[in-house]
This record gives sequence, C-alpha cells and structure tokens, in this order.
Amino acid sequence: MNARTVTAQISEEMAEYLDSAAKEENRSKSWVIKEALAEYRTKREEIKRMTLEGIADLHEGRTVSHADILKELEQWGKKK
Repeated sequence: MNARTVTAQISEEMAEYLDSAAKEENRSKSWVIKEALAEYRTKREEIKRMTLEGIADLHEGRTVSHADILKELEQWGKKK
C-alpha cells in the first residue's frame, strides 16, 4: 500500500483527545486517525447508499404518506 503524509490543524481539545485515545489504545496517533477516517468513510458510504436507495424508491413509487405514518405511530402504543 502506498502511503501519503497529510497535515491538518485541529483544536487543542481534539489534540488532547487524540493523545488520550492513542495512549488508552496503546497505539500511535496515526493509527487512531486512520481508524477514525476509515470509520468516517464507511459511514459516508452507507449514507450515500441509503440516499440513493431512497431516491430509487421514490422514483418507483415505493412511498408512504405522512398521514399513514401518523396512523401507524398512533397504533404503536395501543398494540399488545
């Protein structure tokens, strides 16, 4: 894997958190940052996938009206 060094300015609070997290995990700060960025990427990709899925549902007419959702929510507390 090719690697590239990047530089970023972060708040003092975030720098202290990074120091603490690295120490608690017994890992380098670079490792903590790489793990955080990988998690961020995964979450962004999931959000994008769900958004595109929702748009496709909309175009295919797979929707539920606001009124129907309100009716369903009203029934939640009444179901046994």
